[in-house]
Amino acid sequence: MKLFLAFTLFTALLQPSETVQTSHFCQYDIMKSVEEDVQIEVSNQQVYSGDSVSITVIFSGDIESHAVWVALRPDQSTNNTEQQRLFELVQQKNGSWSGTYEIGPYDSKGQWNLELYYYTQEWKRKTINAFVKSDEPELIDEIPPIITAPNTLEVTVGNALRLETVADNESGLREVSAVLTNGEEQTALCLEEDEGSWVTPYIFTKEDIGEYHLVLRAVDVAGNVHEEEGQLIVREHTEEVPPSQEVPPEENKPVERPQIELQPETPELLEVVKSEDPFVSEVKKSLVPTTNKNQQIAAVQERKNQIQNENRSPSAITTAELPKSILYIVGGFVLFFAIRGSIEWGRME
Repeated sequence: MKLFLAFTLFTALLQPSETVQTSHFCQYDIMKSVEEDVQIEVSNQQVYSGDSVSITVIFSGDIESHAVWVALRPDQSTNNTEQQRLFELVQQKNGSWSGTYEIGPYDSKGQWNLELYYYTQEWKRKTINAFVKSDEPELIDEIPPIITAPNTLEVTVGNALRLETVADNESGLREVSAVLTNGEEQTALCLEEDEGSWVTPYIFTKEDIGEYHLVLRAVDVAGNVHEEEGQLIVREHTEEVPPSQEVPPEENKPVERPQIELQPETPELLEVVKSEDPFVSEVKKSLVPTTNKNQQIAAVQERKNQIQNENRSPSAITTAELPKSILYIVGGFVLFFAIRGSIEWGRME
């Protein structure tokens, strides 16, 4: 995994055994412990909470450093807390590098060491005893940070790893890091705070595609540590299809109906269709689209003749004639019985 200097500055701290240990630094190469002519001055050897400590670094004339960082932390032989105070020194006009640290309320009591990291053509390290903190911490925090993340995280090429839910409600977060392991290759990434989220400054590339064992690590100002293990999957970036361009599934496709080509109307056909005959509705129903105008005319004429023959049949009774016939017959019977009844009634008188 390619990590540029700007992204890899200061993540690994060397112990005396020369092993790399993940921390707030974003640098993963082993930094050599050297005995070069580097002078480190600390203003106070004994400090209390609230005191300020000035640190000055002076290099010999043949050492040209491009960056100088200082890490203050309790001596591991007497204090195993994860407290670490990291800050960058600023180069002065006389060529020296200097910075100031104020003893915080959570800083542990006892011996503190100073680890100097400077970059020439590679990172180098030098360690000295810095000062002794004489009083107990003003504030106590024994609650570790909180990391809430799914067991499997995914990131696409061209993006950074982002954690939304990392928090500490007591002393506050000091650092958040991620260690990625793929086979024998191990890479540590420090995360930077970005509007409430923690994001790696490193952008993943196509060379990073694959699956990694992931260890997320959060440390608060008081030195409490919390780790979560999981998996990171780096995928190729794929263009999302806008909703308007999405292709509907086969089952959702509209049914395509066959297109019937109708022939242009002909004078003969218009004469039949526009006719005012009583059976015009029947004629219109018989118009079946076809590709041959002669067939259209023949079909209409045939249907017309069929309806005319049905009307001429003696047995054919139209819908309008049927009620009149019944009415006449019933009326005749009623009149017959009325006359007959009148005659018989006269005889009886």
